[in-house]
Amino acid sequence: MPKYFILLFYFFCSNAIAQTLKFDVVASYSIKNSKFTDTSTVFGVSTNSNYFMRITNNPNGSQSALVYDISLLKQYHYNIKPVASEIGETVFNFEYIDQRNFKRSKNGKYDFEFKSVSTTDNIENVKLQCLTNIENRKETKKYDLQIKKSDINYFYLFRVACMHALEFLPNFNYENPGIVTSCVSEKNSSVFNLITFEDANLSVTLPSN
Repeated sequence: MPKYFILLFYFFCSNAIAQTLKFDVVASYSIKNSKFTDTSTVFGVSTNSNYFMRITNNPNGSQSALVYDISLLKQYHYNIKPVASEIGETVFNFEYIDQRNFKRSKNGKYDFEFKSVSTTDNIENVKLQCLTNIENRKETKKYDLQIKKSDINYFYLFRVACMHALEFLPNFNYENPGIVTSCVSEKNSSVFNLITFEDANLSVTLPSN
């Protein structure tokens, strides 16, 4: 995985006060199902799960970054371009493209039930059920999770990296602190595994509105 710890940022801002985010953790997950195999990388802020950045691999081989503020429902789009470095590190320019508002299309439609099954050393085994939030509470999917305990809750990194269409739902969160290391869906139709989880040191100044 490329290193993103030394970066240059270019965007067009007004003179109004802008907000700077410091992403201090990064997680990468492998995603496998019957249709495709992929890798998803997400940067997070340990003290605030409302902010995260997702790195996207484009079909033409380039990369993009999407920074999300799920409290304000805003998305900021950047192109990532590598440049030469004189100190031996890979340096990337983040070129600001645009920002837009988005909606939680699934908000209020699902409930999530977690059940802790067992704990071995520092790994907790958890069963997850996704239920439609209607009177008959129809079950949609089941998952078996392994969560490595930690002092901070990093469940949102897994949710954003792996649970497409459900990543913006604030009620989709496990209460016990930890990082999801693996997830297998019912009948093994989808498998998610943590590849890397490490500290980051990346500051992004969001354009002024």
